[in-house]
Parts: sequence; structure tokens; C-alpha cells
Amino acid sequence: MYRVILILALVLLSGFEVQAQESNEEFKREQQAEKIVNDLQQRAMNQVDQGLHDKALMTLNQAIELHPEDAELFRERGQVKKKLKDYFGALVDFKACQKLNPNNADYHYLAASIYQKQKRIDEAAEAYSKAIALDTSKVNYFFNRGNCYLMLEQYIEAIDDFSSVLLLDKEHFSALNNRAYAKYSMEDLEGACEDWKVAADNGQASASNNAAIHCH
Repeated sequence: MYRVILILALVLLSGFEVQAQESNEEFKREQQAEKIVNDLQQRAMNQVDQGLHDKALMTLNQAIELHPEDAELFRERGQVKKKLKDYFGALVDFKACQKLNPNNADYHYLAASIYQKQKRIDEAAEAYSKAIALDTSKVNYFFNRGNCYLMLEQYIEAIDDFSSVLLLDKEHFSALNNRAYAKYSMEDLEGACEDWKVAADNGQASASNNAAIHCH
């Protein structure tokens, strides 16, 4: 009886050793794959710095093939495609980022920037809104959405966004200039002139021209 128990114990122990060895080998493989991906990612960054965007794209393709769950790899590849003016491809990658990490505001912002490039202004404004819902601290989110609202002739919303920019950065005189234009479009000449004059005093050439024409 004891002999049978001993044999069973040895068999179980042998099984545990095999399982531990397999787990260790799997961990080593994962570490090796991670190192390869990190090396490829660094190589791609160097290639981007050198202006070798086509090569960077191929390098990131290799990295993504090895690690398709890494949203940052898709972001980097999307940025490279954007530089290559492959806006459709960039948008596909930024949407992949969103799918992998829907709570990252920057991924929605990047998608919005592509919609804006494609003149899909309604969709751009919506994507910027998603970014803002996740992070209200970024000046560019509000500024770019404000510009979308200007193009859509939604002047109240544009004024709100440019005002939000100025709350975050009181020296953002481009936002002040654009807010003046939105106010002027709503026939608030006094408010427009007030903004234009401050913007003009701080180097905004178009504000200076508009103040000279419309403000007395």
C-alpha cells in the first residue's frame, strides 16, 4: 500500500516538475518576445527621427505582428502613416488603439485630427468631444474642437471652447483671435473688438487687420 502511495507521489511530483519547467520556458519566450518588440520599437523611433518613415512603417509592422495587443504600437504606426499622408491607414490604427484602450483620451484626439484632415468636421468634433470627456486638461482638445465648431458655424460652442482654452492658458492668443471671430459672426462687435485688440497687441496679425477694419 505504502509502495503504491509512494509511486503515485513520485508521478505527481514529476508532473509538477514538468509543468514548472514548461511555465518557466513560456516565461522565457515571453521575455524574449518582449525584448524583440522593444528593440523594434526603438529602431522605428530612430528611423522616424532620421526621416525614414517607410522603413519605420515596416519595422512597426513587425512589432505589431509579434505583439498585436499593444495599443502604443498602433499609435506609433498611425503617426507614421499620418506623416506619409496615409490618412485612411492612420485612422484604422487609431481606431485599433481605441478598441484596445477606450479610456485613453489621446487616441480619440488622434482620430479626431485625422477626421479634420479629411474635412469630416462633424466626426472630428465628436471625436474631440470624446477626448475631452476623458481629459479636460488638454488645451489642444478644446482649441481644435473650437475650430471645428467655427467651421460648422456653431459659434456659441466655439466661444465656449476658446474660453476654456484661455482658462487653461491665458496667453493662447490664437484662441483669443478665433473667439473674436466667433463673436463677430454672432454680431457681438464689442466683444470681438475687445478680443481682437488684445490678440493684436500680442502678435496676431489677422487680429490686427480685423481690429483696424472693424474696431474704432
